[in-house]
Amino acid sequence: MKRIGSLVVGIALVGVVMWRLGGQGPAVRFDTTTVVDLEKRLSTGGPESLRQALDEIRPDLSEPVADYLDAVLAFAEGRPADAAVSARRAHDVAPTDWRPLSYLYAALAALDRWEEAGVLVTAAADRSADDERVLALAAHHFLRSPQRKPDWAHELLDVLEALPNRLITDDDPSAVRPDQLLSLRVDACAQTGRRDSAVRYARELATNWPLPDHEVALAEAARLAGDTDTAVRAYARAVTQVPSRLDWRRSHAQILLQIPAGRADLLATTAEMVQRWPSDRSVRVLRARALVRAGDALENGIDAADLIYQRLLAEDPDDIEVLRNRGALLYDWKQGGRDGDYLDEAHLLLRRYVRLGGVPDGPLVDIWEKLQARALRSPDPAALTAARAAFEANPSSARALATYVEALRDAGRPHEAGGPVRQALAAAPKDAAVAAVAARHFMAGGPDHDAGETLQRLVVVEEQLSLDGLPEPLLWLRCRALTEILRFAEARDDAKALLAQRPTAGHYLRAYAKALGGLREHAAAEAPLRAAVSVDPDNEAWFREYLDLLLRLPGGAAVARKRLEQRFPETPRSRSLEILHARALAGSSETQEDALSALRALVDRQPDDPEGLAGLGLALDAAGLTDDAREVLQRWSRAAGLPFGPVRDVWERLNPQPR
Repeated sequence: MKRIGSLVVGIALVGVVMWRLGGQGPAVRFDTTTVVDLEKRLSTGGPESLRQALDEIRPDLSEPVADYLDAVLAFAEGRPADAAVSARRAHDVAPTDWRPLSYLYAALAALDRWEEAGVLVTAAADRSADDERVLALAAHHFLRSPQRKPDWAHELLDVLEALPNRLITDDDPSAVRPDQLLSLRVDACAQTGRRDSAVRYARELATNWPLPDHEVALAEAARLAGDTDTAVRAYARAVTQVPSRLDWRRSHAQILLQIPAGRADLLATTAEMVQRWPSDRSVRVLRARALVRAGDALENGIDAADLIYQRLLAEDPDDIEVLRNRGALLYDWKQGGRDGDYLDEAHLLLRRYVRLGGVPDGPLVDIWEKLQARALRSPDPAALTAARAAFEANPSSARALATYVEALRDAGRPHEAGGPVRQALAAAPKDAAVAAVAARHFMAGGPDHDAGETLQRLVVVEEQLSLDGLPEPLLWLRCRALTEILRFAEARDDAKALLAQRPTAGHYLRAYAKALGGLREHAAAEAPLRAAVSVDPDNEAWFREYLDLLLRLPGGAAVARKRLEQRFPETPRSRSLEILHARALAGSSETQEDALSALRALVDRQPDDPEGLAGLGLALDAAGLTDDAREVLQRWSRAAGLPFGPVRDVWERLNPQPR
């Protein structure tokens, strides 16, 4: 969960560092009138005032105090590397003192030196087990650093709350406040799967300390627990109090998109967002989606949404999210009986979307297949002849290859593209553009789907160009290629780079989550995949992936069940959703027996279906029926091949006999 409200002054990484360090414990080396006065100068006059005062009295300061104040000044001026050096010297002299410890941690965090920060707070907690500030800082680290250990944080918070006496009095500015501890409890519960407890703590936090940040904490805890109504109300209160927070407004609108009854609120809030942030891409996309969701209830709403998408594509023709959205909109618009022939344009948009690395999934699968079939009914023989001639004249040209491959697909002969692709690779073995066209061909599947060697080549060739940075389409393709060849750490880094360019792009969020899942960082994958589902709540394929991930997390079965039943309340559901629902029910002892019976019945109807066998095997394993799970997963392996996805971890743990 994303929370703001640090326990030490140094966690604030921008602007002027405010004075909050106050009195010390038994070690009073830094608790002097001089130090307090200099810190106050920073809070009132800024870094320049502190620098001037420090220069005047430096000869009278002891070396560790001077080092500490140099760290404070460096951090305030945005020099975390210098702050870390100075704070380290002061900390080495006074390892139990709070002041240098807090700034050293903050500087290491600002430099992304999380491993050192973890060593620092672990040693500090061992050394100062009676100092609630140190324990709270360590809990903060284990909850909010990249190397999360939420169970450790829970234990530290238990130790802190069991202290017979607090070392720091409540009137000390460095004292840990009750709301800060509650905030940490919310995160700890959420990260360890105790989602209902997270909501309870967050509600207490928002009730007793009614601040906008705490309303957001409640909203996020509720959203994670599948309590959409509570999340909507909490976000509404937060954005009413602080209407200028774009990230809160965006989250609020994304939740409203998932609620059929929230259409009017969605229209109102996105209209206000567009007025406040008229140039923001994410706001404009949300407004277009709100207009589409309103449908015929809003006169000219579809036209207005299409105009927004047209303007966004004029600004960035390679925006794959907008290409996807407008292509689907035009198709549905035509199918709705409106005047005008939009299908050709929809096909062109979605072709560009696929060419840039977009994957037709969810509701787009049917649209794409129908548009492709429509295009095949009237192929252009002259276009194919011209494309073949251009390629044969210059087989090392990526443009000629791409045109020829596309012409073969348009003619309904994609199986013939493998030969030209391999010919081009032989003619231009180090050309990144040729490798990219080849990789797209192989990743599209088909008769020659053996993409491993080509994808490896694509990655190697593109790495040679990466000193200057790859264009976004090539970076996205490389990210997918790295995932295909199981180089998940590199795929994660590429996905992070893509998200830096488009933080709200659903495909990039999903790719990031997929890479984290490949690294078995399932808890970390939950947030980006949940965000992807929020970006495109109508995408059932992504929603199923999210449910599947929840079922792998502690306490996630109840949330998965609640989410699924909220979104698909009626039965019968699709076979895939019924399998996921049964797996969620199998996570509870009260419904386990019925759920396993339902899964066995689904498998009996289709004994060789890998999806049903995988679902039953995972549910049996979750129920502790190890031998039964092993037998079912052996059947699954014969039907599906090598272990992949959520089955991989269970397969390796159960270690079934070789097939």
